[in-house]
Amino acid sequence: MEVQKTILIVDDTPANVSLLNEILKPYFKTKIATSGEKALKLARAKLRPDLILLDIMMPEMDGYTVCKTLKSASRTREIPIIFVTALGEVKDETKGLKLGAVDYIIKPFSPPVVLARVRTHLELSETREKLSDSLQKTLLGSVRILTDLLAVSNPEAFSRALRLKSIVHDLAARLGTKEAWKYEVAASLSQLGCMFLPPELMHKINNNLPLSESELALYRTYPQRSCELLLNIPHLEESAEIIRRLKLFESVELFDFRGDTLVGNALLQGAIYFDEQLGQGEDPEEIITAMRPHFPAQMLTSLEQINASAQDDAPAAIALKDLEAGMVLAEDLVSDTGSVIVPKGTTLTDAIVRKLKSSWRERLHDQIRVRCEA
Repeated sequence: MEVQKTILIVDDTPANVSLLNEILKPYFKTKIATSGEKALKLARAKLRPDLILLDIMMPEMDGYTVCKTLKSASRTREIPIIFVTALGEVKDETKGLKLGAVDYIIKPFSPPVVLARVRTHLELSETREKLSDSLQKTLLGSVRILTDLLAVSNPEAFSRALRLKSIVHDLAARLGTKEAWKYEVAASLSQLGCMFLPPELMHKINNNLPLSESELALYRTYPQRSCELLLNIPHLEESAEIIRRLKLFESVELFDFRGDTLVGNALLQGAIYFDEQLGQGEDPEEIITAMRPHFPAQMLTSLEQINASAQDDAPAAIALKDLEAGMVLAEDLVSDTGSVIVPKGTTLTDAIVRKLKSSWRERLHDQIRVRCEA
């Protein structure tokens, strides 16, 4: 059974409310607000309206202000708004459309016109929502395939990507960064280009061994490789560009993000630099101090808080049988012959956990030191 759509009628004139309610009630659920303040409250309720009919000329808070307020909040941004107004009151139709309204209905009301406009925009809204869901599932599926591929082909690069994503996620959350998903995706997929680098080079990188000039130059090509892969996936163009601009193993003096708005490359570049320096054994507080003249102060304050939380996350010893995806190894997993099976710092995936539990059945009760979450 199809769920009835809900229409919010906003008008301070009882006669207009009564007429609109009479037109719509046989086909939709209706809610009524006689002021802008009440309209905002009903639009923000747990059960939001599917469409809003909004009068422009109201005392205290007019329809334009209500519309602008609703469109500025993520929770109510996608609700279609149709302005309702008298013919002589529409001085500038483009004003309402620029604020995010989808249409106008002119008084006196024609019932067929009201119903036709409401139905049309409900159908358009539903179509956009279905398309958005489909695109989101496709995008998430593509990202998941790429990260799984990286996890299998280069576990160390995958672990680095998860560390970077964790830092970027925490920074974006603390700073209130808009569209943070773009920067988290960029962090998650930034290491894809490492799949094209020689294994011996990746061994040197992961073990902090000295690199020749030619090796360093080759390593610095991986952001471009990562970018080229992502450019084939719709809606990841901005994330790809963030990755392309990354600088690797550069002196901190070459960075100048002090004026950055915290929605650009500063988040991921700062995370990359911080992780690189940690890998070389530098003290976290000294790294942040060195970054201070070159990165936004707000970002570094948040990075200090993240680092302090990480210091409190002491490794715990658990049995191999209790390993779970998402845990981070605090020590190398070594075979009976002394070779490293899974290196310290690796973030465990479902595939790695299954492989360990399957091939090391006789060692399921061995104690392993891990950190609980990446």
